[in-house]
Amino acid sequence: MKDSESLAKNITRYAASNMFQRACGIVNTFIKPRLLPPELFGLWNLICVLTSNASHAHLGTKTAMFYLLPYHKSRNETDIANAIKSAVFYGFLSLSILIAAGIWVYAFLGNLNRVEQAGLISAGVMIIVNSLFDFQFTEISADKKFKLISAVNYKRSVLALVLNAVLIYYLSIYGIYLATILSVLIMVIYLHMVSPIKLPEPFDKSIFLNLVKKGLPILIYNVSNDLISTIDRVIIAYFLGIKELGYYSITGMVFNFLIQIPSDAREVVEVDLMGNTSTNTREQTLDDYFFKPLTYTSHFMPFLLGPSFFLIAPFIYLALPKYIKGIVPSQILIIGTFFFALSYIPRGVIVAHNKQFIASIIICLLLGFNIVAATSVILMGYGTIGVACGNVVSFFILFMTLYLFVHSFYKNISVWSWLAKIKDVFISFFIMSLTIAALVYICSVIPVNKHIGAVMATAVYCLVMYAASAYTNPGFLHEKILKMLKRRKG
Repeated sequence: MKDSESLAKNITRYAASNMFQRACGIVNTFIKPRLLPPELFGLWNLICVLTSNASHAHLGTKTAMFYLLPYHKSRNETDIANAIKSAVFYGFLSLSILIAAGIWVYAFLGNLNRVEQAGLISAGVMIIVNSLFDFQFTEISADKKFKLISAVNYKRSVLALVLNAVLIYYLSIYGIYLATILSVLIMVIYLHMVSPIKLPEPFDKSIFLNLVKKGLPILIYNVSNDLISTIDRVIIAYFLGIKELGYYSITGMVFNFLIQIPSDAREVVEVDLMGNTSTNTREQTLDDYFFKPLTYTSHFMPFLLGPSFFLIAPFIYLALPKYIKGIVPSQILIIGTFFFALSYIPRGVIVAHNKQFIASIIICLLLGFNIVAATSVILMGYGTIGVACGNVVSFFILFMTLYLFVHSFYKNISVWSWLAKIKDVFISFFIMSLTIAALVYICSVIPVNKHIGAVMATAVYCLVMYAASAYTNPGFLHEKILKMLKRRKG
């Protein structure tokens, strides 16, 4: 019981800190374009693409370390865990320095103006500093130091926000270069003070290559999975232009915000899963780390998605009136986020069975379907709304494919018994969709201000979903509230 409570507290604490980080990030997205002219803001985005892609220089070893450290520590194999940390640190840092050096050479030899040159020099520094921070962050995550992780998220968010606002205001784009480097560098120093990097083992090339072998499929799995939710923007930019992409970009902001809690929960659960793999039975692992998270997520997401569906319209009308054309695609994608959130859950079980390479191939095939679907609806004239609908279909297929793929590890369980275990998923989605559709219709025929109607619809929706959750799965929320009320009365 204590373990489950501790896991729930870790998820809540970690998710809260990431939500705060995400909120600060949203504020940052307003600061940067407001203080920079379009051409400089565009240059900054290109630099972000460069540094983001360079973050994969670990070749999957950092990802493998995330899973292997808790596994080996649970077996008291400290020497192996230390050797893994040393291999990842030296290998990741060396490759990052090599990439940075190549960028610096181009910065000085290329035909660039002073601003572009400064940007590439800064990008090289960012890549090296980011590699240090990524290693430290992965290590403390694998060690289940979620209280420290949460503190880092809060401190880094506030630090980045303040530095960006002040330095960009006074130094323009040079300020954003400096702010990005300083915000990460200060956190690297802070982390080293509270949780020093200890590398008692020398670099072992064979261990590094073995980690690449194990981690690269996970990296490909993660990258291909992320592409399913982002490739639509590339397609829209190519076929419909940057302006339409600008309207559609609001969906990305909403989607990233909604998916944060399931993503954070996955990271906490997976560390716990890998730490208990050697002691739990296969059936216990399946129940604790697959079916239970699946059920809880299917009951939780409607409480997040419904209010977002109704309140996104008044938010955009009042705060971002230039993006009104992005409201309908955002609402459609909000519904589809239900299945994308559920598709996060199988990853831990897939990695525990070492099937991530096959899973990455499956996801790449689904990515191809997503590209074809998005391109087809645009060519048929359905625009961004059609792309959003195509994404919803892709998310559903992704969830069902990964779910059935995990079933292939447990062939002793019949497909029908397996499908029966996820009845709550479809019941929750059906009730959520039906309630939203009914309230949208009611709001359209009742003569009330649309913003007030959205707030009223949100309140009614939450009551309906609470009643449905209390009836179909009382243990998820209803019984906990009753216990809390009894304690207060007592």
